[in-house]
Amino acid sequence: MVNKLLETISATFMLTAAAYAAGVFQSKELYRELGVEPELVSIDFQKALYDGGLLVFSELAKDFRFLIPYISGVFALAALACLFKWVRRRVVTNGAALIKCLAVVGYFMVLWLIYDVTVDSFGRGRNMGAKLATHLKTQCTLTSVKLESGTSSGLCAVGRSADLLWFYDPKTGNSVAFGKDKIIKVVSGG
Repeated sequence: MVNKLLETISATFMLTAAAYAAGVFQSKELYRELGVEPELVSIDFQKALYDGGLLVFSELAKDFRFLIPYISGVFALAALACLFKWVRRRVVTNGAALIKCLAVVGYFMVLWLIYDVTVDSFGRGRNMGAKLATHLKTQCTLTSVKLESGTSSGLCAVGRSADLLWFYDPKTGNSVAFGKDKIIKVVSGG
């Protein structure tokens, strides 16, 4: 029952698509900042959903923190206005028009919420990817890669594609890719 409700809400607000897109955008920006062509690196589906879900959730929380006081204030003003007899008479006589007006306002609020969450999630994904790249450039665990042709040491592991492993070389500031079939061993801390 709860799963069906959550799936319906997620589909209504396109949260799953927004989360996946924000997570992929964050990962692509991370790879781009490290000098790797992001289209060449495979991005894990679950990681993209997790990262993007965190971004979307933070945007939704920010929006709800803004909307809840606003809606509460509107209801409080409406309750105060209903204390006056002439306002109650107007509401009773024009109730259908008032409901239509509130429905239109509600639709626009939902559309604004969807737009704001998706656009802001993409922007935060880009910023977070760039910050993660900066952090990785300065604070990564150095690894040594033993190849058939020798050893490369002092590299930071970045990602993988179908047949390549990508590393960032802090000494040169460039990314390097090695074929999986050419790598004999990867050792952390070297």
